[in-house]
Amino acid sequence: LIGHVQFCDGPRSMPTDLQRFHEGFLQRMMPGEGDFALDDFVCALPSGRLVGVEVPLQDLADRGIPVEERARRAVEASRAFLEKVGYES
Repeated sequence: LIGHVQFCDGPRSMPTDLQRFHEGFLQRMMPGEGDFALDDFVCALPSGRLVGVEVPLQDLADRGIPVEERARRAVEASRAFLEKVGYES
């Protein structure tokens, strides 16, 4: 039933609405860098599913890092994470 998924990582808790907004829309973490149980999530997926990553990186954008470089970093981190947990695409 699951054709594709999209994931990111983040902290275990955030005490304020402002922090949740900031993290949710502007500053997520690369897969494997936060506290989400992504390894369990990914391992529960059937193999061969399309996996996307949604990692807004406002801090890098603010430092002038081009979108292509931010995308490259997100793809590399995602591939490394999926390889670490043994997911077969």
